[in-house]
Amino acid sequence: MGTRKRLEKREHIESGITAKQVQYLRDRDLMTGGKIPFDNNDHLIEMWRKYRDRVIAEHTADRPGTRPWAFWRYDAEEPRRLQSGDEIEIEGNWRHQYGWPAAGRIAEIKFETQAQYLDRLELLSVDERKALETAERG
Repeated sequence: MGTRKRLEKREHIESGITAKQVQYLRDRDLMTGGKIPFDNNDHLIEMWRKYRDRVIAEHTADRPGTRPWAFWRYDAEEPRRLQSGDEIEIEGNWRHQYGWPAAGRIAEIKFETQAQYLDRLELLSVDERKALETAERG
């Protein structure tokens, strides 16, 4: 077993979740190799429920005002709101697209940002608000 595999295995034993699993929960689209790092969908959901707070904390430390892919897939209460453009029918697959309803005419419509969505639903942490205010003053 190579050093990298040993480190990943030790990390998994110590923390209960591997770096690849965290990466997948944060941004499923960045995964390479096409292999899902969970046994099945039930295992993925179980790990999200168990490590949700940790994954969100790590994610928001890097990208305040946003949420990881698994949040949108399993926790988001509703899709992000349309701000301009023609009304479109909201389909269930918005959960796979970071809260964006699937639409063929994305260039013609604008949705609220993740930060606007999180603010509207009062989901931004104090630290996120500070980071976003600092970025705005920039």
